[in-house]
Amino acid sequence: MGPVIIGLVGALLVVYLLIFRQSPEAPVGSDGENSPQTTPTTAVASPFEQAGDMKVGREVAMQVCSSCHVFPEPDVADKFTWSNEILPRMNDWLGYGSVIWTNEPGGDQVLASGKVPQEPVIDFADYKIIHTYYLTAAPAKPLPQVAKPPITVGLKHFQMRETSYRNGKPVTSLVKIDEKAHLLFVGDDTTKKLAVLKADGTLAASMDMPNPIVHLLERPDGYYASMIGSVFPSDRAEGELVRLQGPSNGAQGASDVTRVLLRKLRRPVESAVADLNQDGREDLVVATYGNILGSFSWYEQMPDGSYTEHVLLERPGAVGAKVADFNGDGKPDIVVAMAQAQEGISLFLNKGRGEFEEKIIVQRHPAWGTSHLEVVDLNKDGKLDLLVTNGDNGDTAMFANCQKPYHGIRLYLNEGGSQFREAWFYPMYGAYRAMARDFDMDGDIDIAAISFFPNYMGAFKESFTYLENQGDLKFAPYTFPESIAGRWITMDVGDLDGDGDVDIVLGAFNRSFGDVPKILGDTWEERGPSVLLLENTIRKAPAK
Repeated sequence: MGPVIIGLVGALLVVYLLIFRQSPEAPVGSDGENSPQTTPTTAVASPFEQAGDMKVGREVAMQVCSSCHVFPEPDVADKFTWSNEILPRMNDWLGYGSVIWTNEPGGDQVLASGKVPQEPVIDFADYKIIHTYYLTAAPAKPLPQVAKPPITVGLKHFQMRETSYRNGKPVTSLVKIDEKAHLLFVGDDTTKKLAVLKADGTLAASMDMPNPIVHLLERPDGYYASMIGSVFPSDRAEGELVRLQGPSNGAQGASDVTRVLLRKLRRPVESAVADLNQDGREDLVVATYGNILGSFSWYEQMPDGSYTEHVLLERPGAVGAKVADFNGDGKPDIVVAMAQAQEGISLFLNKGRGEFEEKIIVQRHPAWGTSHLEVVDLNKDGKLDLLVTNGDNGDTAMFANCQKPYHGIRLYLNEGGSQFREAWFYPMYGAYRAMARDFDMDGDIDIAAISFFPNYMGAFKESFTYLENQGDLKFAPYTFPESIAGRWITMDVGDLDGDGDVDIVLGAFNRSFGDVPKILGDTWEERGPSVLLLENTIRKAPAK
């Protein structure tokens, strides 16, 4: 344990005591999921008192809300969150909003698009009915998580290692392991730099970038970097997809952007490469998150090397996209996870010659919080499955994060014929990313997961969870004591040190909005690490 983490331990111990004092009913070793709600709820004015009024309220809410997205049941959040977060946001889409769009990043483009109404689209009477219905029917406190095994503190074959690299107040946008070169790439939003670390965590190089890098795709000719433009909500088309030529060989402070592949993207977060139309040229798939504006597209490479956009979904919210042959016909298909209002997962089956057929795997309500997509054959039946997290709670971060029992990790098993079935769910407040590998090298697939919005006043051990596969879709959860040393927003896995096992790297966004004890937030900003290494020691363990 290094000096930075040693300095954190005292503060973390205070946080532990603070948490347990405020949740005295949570026994040592439990997650405290049922700890009392600490945020007071608002009083509800003029509740419906008659069953008939509730019926009318539900009918009006379903008619209006379902015209745009999956109908959200009142119990998706508590009364406080509905009153202070969700309904005020809904107002903007009904023409009763108070947002001054000219003050928002890219707001002039939002107004020009006409997507946000500037006049009421429903009668004020119906507007009041919808508000009253949700404020009456919503629970006073968030519903509890379903039961799950207690999280064991202590990782059996990982050793935590800090690095000497740290930005002032870390806003890490990327961690990426290069297994061939045994290097770690770290992006940061504040400095707009791409740092290159050696396997021991020391700095090898640092490069200035036009804007923050959030994804690196390794290619034979270098890396394709997704530069988001703004990590915070924005409708400006400032993102780019660029090619970096061997950033590990770059000089200190230099930029290795050799070619801009795509410009004026709305917050791209991930890219993939494949010859989608089978014309012998590699095409691009780019997941652009956007904000109010955005779309999900693939880009056809033309004979002159330029790209032509083909829109697959005319809406924002793509958090991740992968290319693979899901139905075994030899053609690359596309799967995308969508957030924002129309949340869900869509599979685009390749019909040949650049034509795709959308198959909706699942649709969710707007508070679902889809955050990450991973493709893996978890049950090793030869068919590619989907591992998906939902835990983005940014829409309820202004006052206090409403803990949502449906947040967590889900496995959708591929049953053939382009059919997927939700086969496993692990509840995890604020789940932000899950990555599946055989970490313990016992022949089955385990899962490492992070939460960006855990319940710091109860289930704080969910900041990082290692799920060891026990067989039959049962997993044993573990964490490590220093897991709340940072607020983890990104993660990568791979063999960083070249010893043949899979290591884990965590990247921190150390800001304390939401339900974060002040002492913990102050500690993050003053001493919290930018990255934390979990070195897999299974190859180093003595033979029994």
